[in-house]
Amino acid sequence: MRVCYRLFLAWTMLFTLATGSNAHEARPVYIELTEEASGLYFLRWKIPPVLATADLPSITLSGKDCRLRDVPTQPTLVGLKRFSCTEATHVALTYPSANPVLSTILIVQRTDADAFNIVTPPGQTTIPVPEAPSFYSVASGYGLEGIRHILAGYDHLLFVLCLMFVARRPRRMILAVTGFTVGHSFTLASATLGHWSLPPYFVEPLIALSIFILAAEALKGASKTLTSRFPIVVAAGFGLLHGFGFAGALSEIGLPTDFRAFALLFFNLGVEMGQLIFIGMVYSGYLMWAAISQRFNISVKTKVLKATILYPAGFLAAFWMIERLIAI
Repeated sequence: MRVCYRLFLAWTMLFTLATGSNAHEARPVYIELTEEASGLYFLRWKIPPVLATADLPSITLSGKDCRLRDVPTQPTLVGLKRFSCTEATHVALTYPSANPVLSTILIVQRTDADAFNIVTPPGQTTIPVPEAPSFYSVASGYGLEGIRHILAGYDHLLFVLCLMFVARRPRRMILAVTGFTVGHSFTLASATLGHWSLPPYFVEPLIALSIFILAAEALKGASKTLTSRFPIVVAAGFGLLHGFGFAGALSEIGLPTDFRAFALLFFNLGVEMGQLIFIGMVYSGYLMWAAISQRFNISVKTKVLKATILYPAGFLAAFWMIERLIAI
């Protein structure tokens, strides 16, 4: 048994070194399209430094009578191009091989209208440039961004995983995660709409602490604690903290002026959908393991299975908490 725990500790440390400082590394490609005068467009971009130079995309503007006014250069992390167009219709990203799961935020500023944002998933590399945002583009873009953000946020997923062990039964799992969504929706709306927020250096260590607490509660397995009796309430309370963490990501994307409430709503719905997808994947994996164990007569105690997952989860949460406190 000691050998097993040493192995668990070893892979956890490796996983921590690989991903610990990148729990929120899900930044998109930012592109600004600005119409300075009739027919003159400035295309500015900023690419997160997660790509090698050879993998950087070439970003161009196309449309009626579009031509580049600058000397062609190699792709860079930050850049600017000027175009002359009778009508600008599309922004295109051309990756040398394939898009490495980066979404794109396009900010459009025309001379005679307010700026608006367009959010696209990684699979879309050609972005139409409309005169104004549509309800469908806002709903689909921000909904998919919510799904992508939760599935790329290791700390939020680790919280949901520990919450599953606390809730234990499928119905209670779903209700607890919904309570978590209600909690983070409240603070996310408060922070993004400018009512009230907390600084990231205060929130991030507490998010890690919430994971550590849930892992410890799940390992104890006590049935009379507040967490085990009312996982929905506890999840909603911790969700208030996680909402401020989501707000940091959403503030980078921004909200469209004409559809702020709808963008926020569909981002939250996307987060909820992503959480349910994750729960479905984990629970399906558990059922598959149970079927294989029964088929081949493999005996694994529930206590050992919990320890296999929850001890590394607690270790990882403690590492993140210390790392983020040191960063302050």
